[in-house]
Amino acid sequence: MFDHEEVASVNPLATRDEQLANIRQIYPPEREALGVVALGIELVDPPRTA
Repeated sequence: MFDHEEVASVNPLATRDEQLANIRQIYPPEREALGVVALGIELVDPPRTA
């Protein structure tokens, strides 16, 4: 994932190594080998009412 996404866009408070360590605590190597899906979420203004 970090080969395609900026590390700061995933967690701006952690280094790449810290983020990899955190991810590897959750996902064992056999699950990591399956790959990852990264979703981006963007905050937008709520619709304005008249």
